[in-house]
Amino acid sequence: MRECKVLIILFLFLPVCFFAQLSKAQIFELKKAAEFYENAQDYYLASDYYFKYCNLKPSDIDAAYRLAENYRLSRDYHKAREWYFIVCERASEKYPLATFRMAQMLKQTARYDQAVTYFEQFINLVNERPKLAIEKQWAIIEKQGCYMAMSLNKPEAEETTIITHLDNSVNHAHIDFSPIFIDDETMLYASFDEQQLQYYESHDSIAKKRQFYTAKKVANNWEGSKSIQWPLNDPDQDVGNASISEDQKRIYFSKCKKSTKGYACKIYLTKMDDDLWSDPKPLKEIVNDDLSSNTQPSVYSINDSIDAIIFSSNRSGGLGGFDLWKVTYNHKEDLYSDLENLGSKINTNLDEQTPFFDNVRNTLYFSSNGWEGIGGFDVFKSSFEQHQWGFPENLSYPICSSADDLYFTKSTSDSTQGFLVSNRDGSIDFKHQNCCDDIYHIEMYEHRKVKYASKLYNTTAIDQILEMEDELEKQRKLVEEKYVLVGQSIDLYQFKGNENPVKIASTITDEKGGFEFDLDPNNHYKIVINRDGFFNKHHKVDPSKASDHLLQEHIGVLELTLDPIVIKDIYYPFDSDQLTGESTKRVDSTIFKVLEENPELIIELASHTDNLGTDKYNDNLSQKRAETIVRLLTRKGIEPKRLRAKGYGERRPIAPNTYSDGTDNPSGRAKNRRTEFRVVGIYKNGAEILYDE
Repeated sequence: MRECKVLIILFLFLPVCFFAQLSKAQIFELKKAAEFYENAQDYYLASDYYFKYCNLKPSDIDAAYRLAENYRLSRDYHKAREWYFIVCERASEKYPLATFRMAQMLKQTARYDQAVTYFEQFINLVNERPKLAIEKQWAIIEKQGCYMAMSLNKPEAEETTIITHLDNSVNHAHIDFSPIFIDDETMLYASFDEQQLQYYESHDSIAKKRQFYTAKKVANNWEGSKSIQWPLNDPDQDVGNASISEDQKRIYFSKCKKSTKGYACKIYLTKMDDDLWSDPKPLKEIVNDDLSSNTQPSVYSINDSIDAIIFSSNRSGGLGGFDLWKVTYNHKEDLYSDLENLGSKINTNLDEQTPFFDNVRNTLYFSSNGWEGIGGFDVFKSSFEQHQWGFPENLSYPICSSADDLYFTKSTSDSTQGFLVSNRDGSIDFKHQNCCDDIYHIEMYEHRKVKYASKLYNTTAIDQILEMEDELEKQRKLVEEKYVLVGQSIDLYQFKGNENPVKIASTITDEKGGFEFDLDPNNHYKIVINRDGFFNKHHKVDPSKASDHLLQEHIGVLELTLDPIVIKDIYYPFDSDQLTGESTKRVDSTIFKVLEENPELIIELASHTDNLGTDKYNDNLSQKRAETIVRLLTRKGIEPKRLRAKGYGERRPIAPNTYSDGTDNPSGRAKNRRTEFRVVGIYKNGAEILYDE
């Protein structure tokens, strides 16, 4: 048998021109190989052999139908559509399901209007065929799903729901699935960790198995393929579908083995005892019926002793296919309640899978191909109220697509964050564009997002340009945009109640100094900019100020200089060292803000006077005024050791106090009556470093 399999594999990789030279017996061997792999449920290899055979025997319409079926089962919607079309054109009466499947493939490639036509053809074709009554009813539901899809306002939906494909540290060339939140920064998921196509026999001992991994959220990205600390992985079985109890002391998950009848799964449990995780053990027969596959548990706590487990099973007694079932389990006494099918409010005669129960919001999320949807498997939700399930609500686009969408899950602490598994366009496509499931991150908001668009400027450079007397040269310099800061990292923080703001995103300024964020209009944010050679900048952002969902602002940052920086609009009453009310506010918005955003700086606060009065009097007054600002800043929480008060009196004018003819110069004296600060040192690694004294 081993030699036969090697021969079959060699057939697969022979050039097409070779097959024109095959004998009838050898061509028949191709069909036998296709049937062998089809029976083994290896639809990829089966479709490869059927394709080669059908090109040599185009008259074999049954083989063409089998080829279309294997393409469909491997989710190659485009090729399946092509071959169903061939069958429909040549033998629709003999193969009526080809018309139905053709319509489904059109639907799953988002050709909804054409799909409606074929669904109607199928409905008319089978009107007098009672054996296809179930498929006829299915076609009616599928047609309604097409109408739903064609009525969608996709741009509007995309404004409140953002879907992001995770990178190849999480997603691989094969299936990646069952993501759940451990906490807001950690994801547990399962993956077949191969980056290229590999052929394995069904029972090949060297075949890799689906195993668990973790991913960590770093800034706004998820970095995966990290080993796990729990005893979940099994080198001999595929594992996945974990669900963790609310106290994080129990993990329920699936172990699956592949056979000629498909995957057979059982649900296992590991518990934490004395800070150690127990060896996983299967749940009892009430859950793990030997005659069925039982998988995809979702657990929530009823009390400290009892967990409720919702899972998917194809056991007898259901409505058909995979149904969702529920059992309660007393993990302290190892006792189970009676098993309960969730009933026709949830289950259909097709498949319901990947349940996730949100215990905070009393809502069940699941995927189904039996309810009205826009793709294959769509995501639905149903609330449990007054001891009964509500009618399932389709989550629609963009959570649902024309492909299969499964494993929807949400963070219990932040309902705007979730995960999804899908084979939609944009997933990694090593075999064909819809072959494999990838993990997507979801952000869900009740309101349309505000686009925040900004540019980052060097304020010091702008001030120098604005001081130019040549107006034409000034405008030319401003247009050049040489003062924008390119390649600068920008951090976005969100305020959450009275807690410290949390960093939620980062970006880099583009070649024109621009950057953008999408913001929730009901939240408040701040932009943080740290750049060597510049003062740190914290800029608060209020999305409610947006106009037509757009908020544009320009942010300036000052170069870090040892030269004095004048703080404008700080005034004192005549002959007084006390600040006016407006001047106090000015200190808050300037010097205090700089010190708060740059906690390592040591500054000198300098006060200056004009030439009216004696030197001694002006020195004394300016010193008191500088000390007033220092006292104000220390009362607001700035450490005194970071502040130096210095009064210079009239000794450092920046403008003449009198004109050249000796007459008084009021405007010059006004410029000299000023408050400045300058950087005189920093604290680095706890040590004080002074630039001068």
